[in-house]
Amino acid sequence: MVWPHRNGYRQHTRCHPAARPQHASQFMMPAPDKPRILVVEDEMLVARDLAEQLLLLGYEPVGQTTRGEEVLPLAKQVHPDLVLMDIHLAGAMDGIAAAQQIRSQLALPVVFLTAFDADDTLARAKLAEPYGYLLKPFSERELRAVLEMALYKCKAEALLLESTARSQSILDNMIDGVITLNARGIIQSCNPATYRLFGYSADEMLDQNVAMLMPEPHHKQHDRYLQNYQRTGQKCVVGTSREVEGRRKDGSLFPLSLAVSQIQNNGENTFIGILRDLSLEQHNTREIHRLARANDLLHVAQRTYGLILAGGRGSRLYQLTNGRSKPAVPFGGKLKIIDFPLSNCVNSGIRRMGVLTQYKAQSLIRHIERGWGFLEPSLNEYIDVVPAQQQINSGWYSGTADAVYQNLGLLDEADPSFVLILAGDHIYKMDYTRILADHINSGADLTVACIELPIQDVSGFGVMAINDDARVTAFEEKPANPTPIPGNPGFALASMGIYVFNTDFLREQLRQDAANEQSSHDFGRDFIPRLIHSHHVQAHRFTDSCVNMIQGRPYWRDVGTVDAYWEANMDLTHVVPDLNLYDDDWPILSVHERSAPAKFVLRERGLRGMALDSLVSNGCIVSGATVCGSVLFTNVRVAEHSRIEDSVLLPEVVVGRNVIIRRAVVDNGCIIPDGFQVGVNPDADRARFHVTARGITLITPEMLDQPPHRVV
Repeated sequence: MVWPHRNGYRQHTRCHPAARPQHASQFMMPAPDKPRILVVEDEMLVARDLAEQLLLLGYEPVGQTTRGEEVLPLAKQVHPDLVLMDIHLAGAMDGIAAAQQIRSQLALPVVFLTAFDADDTLARAKLAEPYGYLLKPFSERELRAVLEMALYKCKAEALLLESTARSQSILDNMIDGVITLNARGIIQSCNPATYRLFGYSADEMLDQNVAMLMPEPHHKQHDRYLQNYQRTGQKCVVGTSREVEGRRKDGSLFPLSLAVSQIQNNGENTFIGILRDLSLEQHNTREIHRLARANDLLHVAQRTYGLILAGGRGSRLYQLTNGRSKPAVPFGGKLKIIDFPLSNCVNSGIRRMGVLTQYKAQSLIRHIERGWGFLEPSLNEYIDVVPAQQQINSGWYSGTADAVYQNLGLLDEADPSFVLILAGDHIYKMDYTRILADHINSGADLTVACIELPIQDVSGFGVMAINDDARVTAFEEKPANPTPIPGNPGFALASMGIYVFNTDFLREQLRQDAANEQSSHDFGRDFIPRLIHSHHVQAHRFTDSCVNMIQGRPYWRDVGTVDAYWEANMDLTHVVPDLNLYDDDWPILSVHERSAPAKFVLRERGLRGMALDSLVSNGCIVSGATVCGSVLFTNVRVAEHSRIEDSVLLPEVVVGRNVIIRRAVVDNGCIIPDGFQVGVNPDADRARFHVTARGITLITPEMLDQPPHRVV
């Protein structure tokens, strides 16, 4: 039954008469929140008398029952602070069984009442983990003392549990790992961060030797520390913090900070280790150093003048360069080859550049003027476009060194600390600050960028040999029998035509070269071979500065032949091309075309305009035609029932109806008549057009008996 608050029950007690207080208030509790007591007694009359005593002592009796099976439901209803439980109860469940239910389900403290002190009874009672015993008869003083001790113990345990839970919560939420070991190095406990840190589960780590988390040589070093401690008691690592290496479950290693402390638990030493993963901290430190270095390199870039040699014809491109220089050849749907070195300079922080032109430079000059006017002269950013001007004599440039020599005035005006000389006719993405850093750190007079190429492909390049310090020891321009890389006979080290000079050194050497009548005045043929014997010429591997790596290999293309040009463009149509033109961190800049978006029209059955696995630029209209695996440059038109496959169509090409074009490069402005076919009959193609050894057909307006179009 549940008791309401009441007074006036007659006293009927088994307490010793001599122990009764003269005034009930003598034992009243001053606390405003009275402890709530549930009374379980087999005799109802005794229970009521006991309730009166509890009231007089300052407790609040909240209910009573005489049956063990009623205890748990009643306790859930009245929410007592303590249960006063008679061991012997009427019914099927005695007080011990009822107490076990209370303890297991509600965790309430139980004090047993019993008139029997038999050993077997007390032994059974211990199973319920009681908070105290009262042997009948008992005095009010004994009752109060046992209840107060039980309530105090319960409160202390609650505080301890709360403190333990708080400590466990802190451990569970710590970023650092916490691990405890015994004196033999056996793992006793870990917090969740430790399991996450090493990738093990609790079952895999607990009761294992801590050495499982250590690679060599830390593993053996730990064994020595442990043996020394067991032999001498000397604690070599306690109280210290040190950096070690950890080993995860997957075998990977990572840096750790380890701090060890010691406590004594039941007479045994327990070691507590605090583990912190230093990977992020070290990464951040490296990043800070990188940013500081990048800031230094930015200042180096600001003190560098980029000089791009863009006067070459590119004769192996045949009719494709009849009206333009090789750096002005369109590439990738909307770019020109020259855009790659120019973009690399800008992205590297080099904003002062000169472009030296010579062969049919008008389209190149127009492109730079219209596409690269965003540089800010007020911030000392500019591009000098410099045609060959016969400044020294009546001849044109006799070689690459002579081209720079004839324009030394540009260097005198810019007054840079370093000069970066670039070829203007290659497709690649490179951070030039890396080669500048190598140049400065090595103390070189000249640094040459190089790349490993298959030995059968290097006969058109300068081939280098270097020592273990990457110092150039030999250089041969376009050798018939190139020297392979030692230990790698299928490859040779080719010059990329990218050079870094100290400005004063370059100026002095160019003047000496100009005075040498035996020189061809070319960097590859005479200039560099002469310098490697008298000055410090350093090699820079392109892998160290390439921004576009493909499975560990740097992307670099010399599109100097029709086949190479076609292949490089076709690569862009792949699902994942080798050259990433969608990289916002290293964009390739160019003229912003003011053209309408590309359009695909007609969706009638058998007459749908579509493009598959293709690049289609602004201004293009595909009308009831199919384009597969091709690159369409700006303002291309393709009419009904035509099919374009594996081809490159340069700007402003117009394709008529019922046309088939396969594996072709169609030059700017060609008008392809209705019914035209190419790539279908090789013999017919060779009779009219230029067809390469790989079967790629080059078509120009002149080959179609059309007037030359304005070259772009």
